[in-house]
Amino acid sequence: MHSLIEILRTPGAKIDIEDAAPTQVVDFNTQRDNSWWMSRFERPSGEETKLFVEKQKARTLDRWLDIVVAASGSEIVFMLIMFGLLTWALSGIKYGKTQQWAVIISDVQAILCYLFDSLLMRQLLNAHHRHMKFSATLQSRAISLKRMLRKIKANGHYKNITVSELGGMHHDQFSADLPLESWLGRLSTHVSNALGHLITWCVFWGGILVWLAFGNYMGWSTEWQLYINSATSALMVFIFAFLAHIQQAHSRYSRYCLERIYGADSALEIQLRTMTHDREPNESVTIPCQKVSKIQRAIFYYADLVGTLVGIMILLVVIVAWVVVGPALSFSRAGG
Repeated sequence: MHSLIEILRTPGAKIDIEDAAPTQVVDFNTQRDNSWWMSRFERPSGEETKLFVEKQKARTLDRWLDIVVAASGSEIVFMLIMFGLLTWALSGIKYGKTQQWAVIISDVQAILCYLFDSLLMRQLLNAHHRHMKFSATLQSRAISLKRMLRKIKANGHYKNITVSELGGMHHDQFSADLPLESWLGRLSTHVSNALGHLITWCVFWGGILVWLAFGNYMGWSTEWQLYINSATSALMVFIFAFLAHIQQAHSRYSRYCLERIYGADSALEIQLRTMTHDREPNESVTIPCQKVSKIQRAIFYYADLVGTLVGIMILLVVIVAWVVVGPALSFSRAGG
C-alpha cells in the first residue's frame, strides 16, 4: 500500500538537476592565432569541440513520442489543420443547416484537443528539462572560466585583457549568425500578439453576449446551441494547433540560440586553457529542485500525468474505447 501511494505521488515531484560541461581538451603544442573561431567557432584542424548535445532518452517509446511532439508543431501539420478548418467552414454554405455538419467539428475538436493537450504538456516538460540541464552546464563551465581568469590575473602577463586577446566575437557577428524567422514564423508571432490583445478578448466576449441575446429569439433551440458549439469547437482546434506550432517554432529557435551561446562559451574555455595550460576538468553542478506551493505542485502533477507516457496511454485508451462503443450506439449524434 505504501508503494502504491509513493507511485501516485511521483508525478509533479521535482528533482535536482546535475550536469557538468564537457571539458575542452586542448593540444598545447598547437600554435594558433587568437581569431581562429571568430566566425563559426571552428576548432583548429585535428581538434574537435565538444558542443552541447542533449542526451538521448533511454526508452525507445519516449524517443518516438518526442518525434510525434515535434511533428505536431510542424508547419505541415499546422497548415493541414488550417486547410481542414477552411474546408469545413466552406462546406457550411451547403450543409450549415444540418446537425451532422455541426457535430463533425465537435468530434474533431474533442479528439484533437485531447491529443494536443498531452503533446503540449510533453513539449513544455522537455523544454524545461533541456533549459535546466543547459543552465547546469553553463554554471559548470563558469567555475572553470573564473579559475583560469584568476590564474591569468595572478600571472601578471596580462594587465588589461582585450576582447580580441580572448578570441572574442562582436555581438553584431554573433547576431548575424542566428537564423531568420520564416514568413510563417513571423506571421505566427503577429497572430499570437493579436490573440493576446485586450481587443481580441473584448471581441470574443462580445460574440458570446450576442449569441446569448439571440437565445430567446430562437427559442433556446438545439440549433441555437449548436451555433456556439460549432464556433467554439473550431476556435479550440485552431488555438491548440496554433499553440503547438508556435511553441515548437520558438523551441527550435531557442535551441539554436542556446547552441550558439554554448559554442561561444566553449571557445572561450579553449582559449583560456591554451593561455593557462589548465587541464582540470569542469566540475559537476547541481541545481536544487524548486520549492513549490500546493497549487503549483497540483499544476506540475497535471503536467506530468498528461504529458508523460501514463497520460498519453490513458488518452489512447479513451479514444479507442470511444471508437469501439460507436457501433453499439449506432454512431448516433447527441440528442439524435
